[in-house]
Amino acid sequence: MGNSAMWDRARTAFIHHPVWLRRAAGPLLALAPPELLFGATYREYRRLIVRSRADAAFTRAWQTRRLRELLTRAARNAPYYRRLSRELGLSEAQLASFEVEDLRRFPILTRAQLSAAPEEFATEPLSQLDMVTTGGSSGAPLVFHLDRSRSPKEWAFALDAWGKIGFSPGDVRAVFRGVHLSNVDRTPWEYNRPLRELRLSPFHLTDDWMAKYCELMAKHDARYLHGYPSALAIFAAYVLRADRKETARQIRGVIAISERLFSHQRELIAHAFQRASLTSTYALGERVAFGSELAGAADVYEIEPLHGITELVDEEGGSIGRAGEVGRILGTGLLLGGTAFVRYDTGDLASLVETPSAANGYRLIVSGIHGRRSQEFLVGSEGQLISMTAINIHSPAYVKMTAFQFMQTVPGRAVLKVIPAKGCVPQDIEPFVREISRKIGRSMTFEIELVDRLESSVRGKTKFIDQRLDLNAAGLIGE
Repeated sequence: MGNSAMWDRARTAFIHHPVWLRRAAGPLLALAPPELLFGATYREYRRLIVRSRADAAFTRAWQTRRLRELLTRAARNAPYYRRLSRELGLSEAQLASFEVEDLRRFPILTRAQLSAAPEEFATEPLSQLDMVTTGGSSGAPLVFHLDRSRSPKEWAFALDAWGKIGFSPGDVRAVFRGVHLSNVDRTPWEYNRPLRELRLSPFHLTDDWMAKYCELMAKHDARYLHGYPSALAIFAAYVLRADRKETARQIRGVIAISERLFSHQRELIAHAFQRASLTSTYALGERVAFGSELAGAADVYEIEPLHGITELVDEEGGSIGRAGEVGRILGTGLLLGGTAFVRYDTGDLASLVETPSAANGYRLIVSGIHGRRSQEFLVGSEGQLISMTAINIHSPAYVKMTAFQFMQTVPGRAVLKVIPAKGCVPQDIEPFVREISRKIGRSMTFEIELVDRLESSVRGKTKFIDQRLDLNAAGLIGE
């Protein structure tokens, strides 16, 4: 193994080491410039990404070479693809001369197939890979395996995307996401010096703790916010409500991840941090696709061609080619090779803006990415689906709420659970409900309930709709 690979694996391992060890090594590692800290692989991928924007021929050649390597390796080492290649009549020699367009000869890989036997898709011994688990948008657990040396490549794409809003590797981020924190109930934060991350628990978004977060952000000079939109919106509402002008002035950028960024959240965050630029990224635990918003184009994403080959297909698996059409996102991962994901159905939908071509550097451009199994829907009294996107609420009642969530167990009725701001009473929320009712009509009625906490995932993500109805069983959402 070369020195570069050894350092890449060491950095990835460091991230997963116990807190006490990271804290002990942190001051020394923090002295290293980011280019040295992330290593040669990181630097090489940063160069490749820059080149891919200026040289479409290079981008296509790189995709083709990586695809051939992936398919040949999978057919040789992954049991599922060894059988599939034989069934399709594809020899290793044929796979080694594949073009990107030939990829359609492979069937779509479903989450259910991967979940049933993740070891069937591994191209290396499992002892040399990390086992990864994710709940995904459907809540059903999924297990798969990834390369241990993935961290430098992932950082290259992430930092390139964040650079669109002025972020540089030396800047400090205040991060609201579900990372493990020791003694979280007494100190729900941690400062990671090498990565320049002020990690803040999304489970402790009370006014008292958020006041402490503001102090910590000032102490560490955190100029960027990074995290789940649900958590960022709660913090933004607090900054407005508590009139934290210093914090608002300090923030130069906001990076939304992991959840869909709704328009009302975007407006709230922009109102709270008026000096900040805002961007959102699209990434998957399976590492088959990565995208980020185009500058100045809210909710429009360019998917990185060096990260993977991304397709948009209709329900029958045919290619989407007309702008405005909605299709399923398929990803063939080129970044890593420990597990082969070929034409993997991500479970997400998007509207086509531009198909990949030489003119746009073979970047798929889409808008409105959302999970088709996320169940971010209410069900009306006549069985109709009402999406959170369509609700798109704008209300002065926001300042009265720390956070809110709809919970539904019966079609046509929902409970609006609200964590109230100080002094809030149910009557303060009624204008909010009336505005929603005017938009939806008579198909939904709402009950207001003030609560101390909302349902969230183990990582701290909070859905807007805690949907207890089985939309798949009812035939409202297809698999």
